[in-house]
Amino acid sequence: AAIVVVSMMAPAKSTPSAEVSNNFKDGNDQDNHGDVNTPSGSVLSREESLTMIAQGVSSQEALDIPDSPQALALEWLIEHDAAKVTPSAGRSEDEQVQERYILAVFYYATGGVDWFDSFYFLSQNHVCNWKNLDFGMGVQCEDGSPTVTGIKFGPNNLQGTLPDEIFRLSGMKTFQVIMNPGLTGSIPSSISTQENLQILNLNKNSLGGAIPDSLLSLPSLTTLWMDENSFEGTIPTMEEGDMTLQWWSCNNCGLTGRMPDSLRMPTF
Repeated sequence: AAIVVVSMMAPAKSTPSAEVSNNFKDGNDQDNHGDVNTPSGSVLSREESLTMIAQGVSSQEALDIPDSPQALALEWLIEHDAAKVTPSAGRSEDEQVQERYILAVFYYATGGVDWFDSFYFLSQNHVCNWKNLDFGMGVQCEDGSPTVTGIKFGPNNLQGTLPDEIFRLSGMKTFQVIMNPGLTGSIPSSISTQENLQILNLNKNSLGGAIPDSLLSLPSLTTLWMDENSFEGTIPTMEEGDMTLQWWSCNNCGLTGRMPDSLRMPTF
Protein backbone atom coordinates (compact mmCIF):
# COMPACT_ATOMS: atom_id res chain seq x y z
CA ALA A 1 0.00 0.00 0.00
CA ALA A 2 1.14 3.53 -0.70
CA ILE A 3 2.44 5.48 2.25
CA VAL A 4 2.03 9.21 2.45
CA VAL A 5 4.23 11.03 4.94
CA VAL A 6 2.83 14.32 6.25
CA SER A 7 5.05 16.47 8.42
CA MET A 8 3.04 18.45 10.96
CA MET A 9 4.11 20.32 14.07
CA ALA A 10 1.80 20.61 17.04
CA PRO A 11 -0.38 23.75 17.23
CA ALA A 12 0.95 26.66 19.19
CA LYS A 13 -0.32 30.03 20.21
CA SER A 14 -0.71 32.27 17.18
CA THR A 15 1.79 34.99 16.43
CA PRO A 16 0.25 38.26 15.21
CA SER A 17 0.53 38.97 11.51
CA ALA A 18 0.60 42.29 9.73
CA GLU A 19 1.02 41.04 6.17
CA VAL A 20 -2.24 42.47 4.85
CA SER A 21 -3.59 45.87 5.76
CA ASN A 22 -6.86 45.77 7.69
CA ASN A 23 -8.46 48.22 5.30
CA PHE A 24 -12.19 47.81 5.68
CA LYS A 25 -14.94 50.33 5.40
CA ASP A 26 -16.01 51.02 8.94
CA GLY A 27 -19.74 51.39 9.41
CA ASN A 28 -19.15 53.61 12.42
CA ASP A 29 -17.18 56.12 10.39
CA GLN A 30 -19.58 56.55 7.48
CA ASP A 31 -22.43 58.96 7.01
CA ASN A 32 -25.97 57.59 7.33
CA HIS A 33 -24.76 55.12 9.95
CA GLY A 34 -23.12 52.86 7.37
CA ASP A 35 -25.97 52.94 4.82
CA VAL A 36 -25.03 51.60 1.37
CA ASN A 37 -26.13 53.10 -1.95
CA THR A 38 -26.98 50.36 -4.45
CA PRO A 39 -26.50 50.68 -8.25
CA SER A 40 -30.26 51.17 -8.59
CA GLY A 41 -30.11 54.20 -6.29
CA SER A 42 -31.89 52.63 -3.34
CA VAL A 43 -30.31 52.79 0.10
CA LEU A 44 -29.72 49.72 2.25
CA SER A 45 -28.80 49.75 5.89
CA ARG A 46 -25.53 48.10 6.89
CA GLU A 47 -27.48 45.17 8.36
CA GLU A 48 -29.51 44.74 5.16
CA SER A 49 -26.43 44.83 2.94
CA LEU A 50 -24.54 42.31 5.10
CA THR A 51 -27.60 40.05 5.10
CA MET A 52 -27.72 40.19 1.30
CA ILE A 53 -24.08 39.11 1.12
CA ALA A 54 -24.81 36.15 3.40
CA GLN A 55 -27.85 35.23 1.31
CA GLY A 56 -25.58 35.11 -1.72
CA VAL A 57 -23.73 32.07 -0.38
CA SER A 58 -26.06 30.52 2.23
CA SER A 59 -29.63 29.27 1.96
CA GLN A 60 -32.32 31.29 3.65
CA GLU A 61 -33.36 28.11 5.44
CA ALA A 62 -29.94 27.85 7.08
CA LEU A 63 -29.93 31.53 7.99
CA ASP A 64 -33.35 31.20 9.61
CA ILE A 65 -32.30 28.41 11.98
CA PRO A 66 -31.38 29.92 15.37
CA ASP A 67 -27.81 29.12 16.41
CA SER A 68 -26.92 27.59 13.03
CA PRO A 69 -23.35 28.34 11.90
CA GLN A 70 -24.79 30.62 9.24
CA ALA A 71 -27.01 32.56 11.65
CA LEU A 72 -24.20 32.87 14.19
CA ALA A 73 -21.75 34.08 11.53
CA LEU A 74 -24.17 36.72 10.26
CA GLU A 75 -24.95 37.87 13.80
CA TRP A 76 -21.23 38.15 14.53
CA LEU A 77 -20.63 40.11 11.32
CA ILE A 78 -23.45 42.56 12.07
CA GLU A 79 -23.18 42.97 15.83
CA HIS A 80 -19.86 41.74 17.21
CA ASP A 81 -17.16 42.05 14.54
CA ALA A 82 -14.80 44.73 15.86
CA ALA A 83 -13.82 45.61 12.28
CA LYS A 84 -17.39 46.88 11.66
CA VAL A 85 -17.11 46.07 7.95
CA THR A 86 -19.60 47.65 5.58
CA PRO A 87 -20.23 46.48 2.00
CA SER A 88 -19.74 49.02 -0.74
CA ALA A 89 -22.36 48.02 -3.33
CA GLY A 90 -20.68 46.13 -6.11
CA ARG A 91 -17.05 46.96 -5.40
CA SER A 92 -14.24 44.49 -4.74
CA GLU A 93 -14.49 45.06 -0.99
CA ASP A 94 -17.79 43.17 -1.05
CA GLU A 95 -15.94 39.99 -2.00
CA GLN A 96 -13.72 40.46 1.04
CA VAL A 97 -16.77 40.85 3.26
CA GLN A 98 -18.19 37.67 1.76
CA GLU A 99 -14.96 35.82 2.51
CA ARG A 100 -15.13 37.12 6.08
CA TYR A 101 -18.66 35.75 6.45
CA ILE A 102 -17.72 32.37 4.91
CA LEU A 103 -14.75 31.92 7.23
CA ALA A 104 -16.93 32.82 10.22
CA VAL A 105 -19.38 30.10 9.12
CA PHE A 106 -16.44 27.66 8.95
CA TYR A 107 -15.40 28.69 12.47
CA TYR A 108 -18.84 28.07 13.96
CA ALA A 109 -19.47 24.87 11.93
CA THR A 110 -16.26 23.28 13.22
CA GLY A 111 -16.50 24.28 16.89
CA GLY A 112 -14.06 27.18 16.71
CA VAL A 113 -14.51 28.08 20.36
CA ASP A 114 -12.80 24.77 21.26
CA TRP A 115 -9.95 24.92 18.74
CA PHE A 116 -6.51 24.49 20.26
CA ASP A 117 -5.34 27.58 18.38
CA SER A 118 -7.79 30.27 17.27
CA PHE A 119 -5.50 31.52 14.47
CA TYR A 120 -7.03 34.95 15.14
CA PHE A 121 -10.35 33.86 13.63
CA LEU A 122 -13.12 36.37 14.38
CA SER A 123 -10.56 39.03 15.32
CA GLN A 124 -10.80 42.50 13.80
CA ASN A 125 -7.84 41.63 11.56
CA HIS A 126 -8.23 41.17 7.83
CA VAL A 127 -8.95 37.49 7.13
CA CYS A 128 -5.56 37.10 5.46
CA ASN A 129 -4.10 37.66 8.93
CA TRP A 130 -6.21 34.90 10.52
CA LYS A 131 -3.25 32.55 10.76
CA ASN A 132 -0.21 31.41 12.71
CA LEU A 133 2.94 32.63 10.99
CA ASP A 134 5.22 30.24 12.89
CA PHE A 135 3.60 27.11 11.41
CA GLY A 136 1.92 28.45 8.28
CA MET A 137 -1.50 27.33 9.48
CA GLY A 138 -4.82 29.13 9.08
CA VAL A 139 -5.91 31.33 6.19
CA GLN A 140 -3.54 31.69 3.25
CA CYS A 141 -3.31 34.66 0.85
CA GLU A 142 -0.67 35.04 -1.84
CA ASP A 143 1.81 37.91 -2.08
CA GLY A 144 -0.11 40.28 0.15
CA SER A 145 -3.26 39.87 -1.93
CA PRO A 146 -6.54 40.37 -0.01
CA THR A 147 -8.06 37.26 -1.62
CA VAL A 148 -8.11 33.94 0.23
CA THR A 149 -6.17 31.30 -1.70
CA GLY A 150 -5.84 28.56 0.91
CA ILE A 151 -7.01 27.04 4.18
CA LYS A 152 -4.52 24.93 6.16
CA PHE A 153 -5.28 23.20 9.45
CA GLY A 154 -3.39 20.42 11.19
CA PRO A 155 -4.59 18.75 14.40
CA ASN A 156 -6.57 21.59 15.98
CA ASN A 157 -9.64 19.94 17.53
CA LEU A 158 -12.02 20.81 14.73
CA GLN A 159 -15.37 19.20 15.54
CA GLY A 160 -18.47 19.27 13.39
CA THR A 161 -18.89 19.29 9.62
CA LEU A 162 -17.45 21.15 6.67
CA PRO A 163 -20.04 23.78 5.73
CA ASP A 164 -21.18 24.13 2.16
CA GLU A 165 -20.00 27.74 2.18
CA ILE A 166 -16.30 26.95 2.58
CA PHE A 167 -16.03 25.87 -1.04
CA ARG A 168 -17.61 29.15 -2.14
CA LEU A 169 -14.19 30.77 -1.72
CA SER A 170 -13.60 31.17 -5.43
CA GLY A 171 -9.88 31.95 -5.23
CA MET A 172 -8.93 28.93 -3.14
CA LYS A 173 -6.07 26.82 -4.50
CA THR A 174 -5.27 24.70 -1.42
CA PHE A 175 -7.60 23.19 1.17
CA GLN A 176 -5.84 21.16 3.85
CA VAL A 177 -7.72 20.08 6.97
CA ILE A 178 -6.08 16.99 8.45
CA MET A 179 -5.85 14.97 11.67
CA ASN A 180 -9.11 16.16 13.23
CA PRO A 181 -11.08 13.01 14.14
CA GLY A 182 -14.00 15.10 15.38
CA LEU A 183 -14.61 16.35 11.84
CA THR A 184 -17.49 14.29 10.41
CA GLY A 185 -20.08 14.53 7.65
CA SER A 186 -19.40 14.49 3.92
CA ILE A 187 -17.52 16.59 1.41
CA PRO A 188 -19.93 19.43 0.50
CA SER A 189 -21.36 19.26 -3.00
CA SER A 190 -20.38 22.92 -3.42
CA ILE A 191 -16.87 21.71 -4.17
CA SER A 192 -18.13 21.37 -7.74
CA THR A 193 -17.83 25.17 -8.04
CA GLN A 194 -14.09 25.12 -7.38
CA GLU A 195 -12.28 26.15 -10.55
CA ASN A 196 -8.91 27.00 -9.00
CA LEU A 197 -8.51 24.28 -6.35
CA GLN A 198 -5.23 22.43 -6.96
CA ILE A 199 -4.56 20.55 -3.70
CA LEU A 200 -7.16 18.91 -1.44
CA ASN A 201 -5.86 17.18 1.68
CA LEU A 202 -8.42 15.61 4.05
CA ASN A 203 -6.24 12.94 5.66
CA LYS A 204 -7.11 11.43 9.04
CA ASN A 205 -10.47 12.99 9.77
CA SER A 206 -13.76 11.10 10.19
CA LEU A 207 -15.42 12.18 6.96
CA GLY A 208 -17.89 9.82 5.30
CA GLY A 209 -20.60 9.49 2.71
CA ALA A 210 -20.11 9.31 -1.03
CA ILE A 211 -17.55 11.55 -2.64
CA PRO A 212 -19.12 14.16 -4.95
CA ASP A 213 -19.27 13.07 -8.58
CA SER A 214 -17.55 16.28 -9.60
CA LEU A 215 -14.54 15.92 -7.28
CA LEU A 216 -12.21 14.02 -9.59
CA SER A 217 -13.00 16.19 -12.58
CA LEU A 218 -12.33 19.60 -11.02
CA PRO A 219 -10.50 21.56 -13.73
CA SER A 220 -7.39 22.47 -11.68
CA LEU A 221 -7.14 19.65 -9.12
CA THR A 222 -3.77 17.89 -9.28
CA THR A 223 -3.29 16.35 -5.82
CA LEU A 224 -5.83 14.60 -3.58
CA TRP A 225 -5.30 13.01 -0.15
CA MET A 226 -8.20 11.22 1.55
CA ASP A 227 -6.43 8.66 3.77
CA GLU A 228 -8.02 7.23 6.92
CA ASN A 229 -11.59 8.44 6.58
CA SER A 230 -14.87 6.56 6.24
CA PHE A 231 -16.09 7.38 2.75
CA GLU A 232 -18.62 5.09 1.08
CA GLY A 233 -18.92 3.67 -2.40
CA THR A 234 -16.52 2.62 -5.11
CA ILE A 235 -13.66 4.37 -6.81
CA PRO A 236 -15.24 5.86 -9.94
CA THR A 237 -14.13 4.96 -13.42
CA MET A 238 -11.97 7.75 -14.77
CA GLU A 239 -10.65 8.59 -18.19
CA GLU A 240 -7.16 10.01 -17.85
CA GLY A 241 -7.72 12.53 -20.60
CA ASP A 242 -10.73 14.00 -18.80
CA MET A 243 -8.99 15.14 -15.63
CA THR A 244 -6.01 17.10 -14.36
CA LEU A 245 -5.55 14.89 -11.26
CA GLN A 246 -2.00 13.52 -11.02
CA TRP A 247 -1.78 12.06 -7.50
CA TRP A 248 -4.46 10.47 -5.35
CA SER A 249 -3.93 8.70 -2.02
CA CYS A 250 -6.91 6.93 -0.49
CA ASN A 251 -5.41 4.43 1.97
CA ASN A 252 -8.02 3.12 4.43
CA CYS A 253 -10.45 5.74 3.20
CA GLY A 254 -13.47 3.45 2.92
CA LEU A 255 -13.78 3.38 -0.87
CA THR A 256 -13.58 0.06 -2.69
CA GLY A 257 -12.26 -0.78 -6.13
CA ARG A 258 -8.98 -0.20 -7.91
CA MET A 259 -7.37 3.14 -8.42
CA PRO A 260 -5.88 3.81 -11.87
CA ASP A 261 -2.15 3.04 -11.84
CA SER A 262 -1.38 6.52 -13.15
CA LEU A 263 -2.77 8.08 -9.97
CA ARG A 264 -1.10 5.87 -7.41
CA MET A 265 1.20 7.55 -4.95
CA PRO A 266 4.76 6.19 -5.03
CA THR A 267 5.61 3.61 -2.35
CA PHE A 268 8.65 4.37 -0.19
